[in-house]
Amino acid sequence: METCCFLAASFIRRFFISCLLFFITPLILTSSVNAGIFSDDLKRTVEIKQTPSRIVSLAPSITEILFALDLNKEVVGVTQFSNYPPATKGIKKVGSYIKLNIEVIVGLSPDLIIATADGNPRESVEKLEELGIPVFVIYPKKMVDIYRNLRAIGAITGKIVEAERLASSLEGRINAIANKVRNSPRPKVFLQLGTNPLYTAGKGTFMDQLIELAGGVNIVGGSLVRYPAYSMEEVLSRNPDFIFSTLMDGNNADIKVFWKKWDTLSAVKSGRIFSINPDLVNRPSPRIADGLEAIAKKIHPEIFLKEDLAQGEETL
Repeated sequence: METCCFLAASFIRRFFISCLLFFITPLILTSSVNAGIFSDDLKRTVEIKQTPSRIVSLAPSITEILFALDLNKEVVGVTQFSNYPPATKGIKKVGSYIKLNIEVIVGLSPDLIIATADGNPRESVEKLEELGIPVFVIYPKKMVDIYRNLRAIGAITGKIVEAERLASSLEGRINAIANKVRNSPRPKVFLQLGTNPLYTAGKGTFMDQLIELAGGVNIVGGSLVRYPAYSMEEVLSRNPDFIFSTLMDGNNADIKVFWKKWDTLSAVKSGRIFSINPDLVNRPSPRIADGLEAIAKKIHPEIFLKEDLAQGEETL
């Protein structure tokens, strides 16, 4: 009888311990899965002690990545022009990404800040680090950097599987678009980022690569400056076949009025001047594929028109 009671008690004890481990183990793994030392795009080491639960994003593109990884509940601060997805509207703003409000950022008690070297002032990043806040910096220059940044952010936030799925899907979509136009004629393209001064994207930028992947040739692709100011004389001499404008306050009619006076340009004579949503081409985020597709469809409409008709899509 005593033996039976002992065996029963032993069984109950083992069962209880097994149940306890079943519930506790996931909690332990969740809290430490991404703890460690990580290297960012500036080759700095960033220590993450536990899965971040209060994240501040210092660029709209970073905000889009975090939301795409289903980290909306963890994001407590974003920059002024973080407008996508719409749920960002109610999140505390921490200044613009070139003029950060350190006091507001610190007041949010973040356990992780994700910054970009392509815009965020270095002194602001250093100040935040001095205050003991982990700051992970990304610096996307090419498409491959965007994929890598997605995976890196997934690693430091405990979203490794989701990030891999997102990066692979994005890369696959971009490659599919690029393959469609690979053997097509490559017209000259000018990407307008500003009017006064007239500036654009040069060599060493993902926007330069965007034009190439869309089946065009960036007339400023040989520039040693990443975002050069360009004179109208230079544009006239290179005579682009297409002009794409990403002016935030302009529409297609306004853009065409601006360029109409330069009627010797091939793009003007053929009416190939287009306004494109700046958020789709200026931000190194998952929506960059939408920007690529929009440009590719304008440069090579014949390829995509056939595809749309084959799929039964309505064309306007």
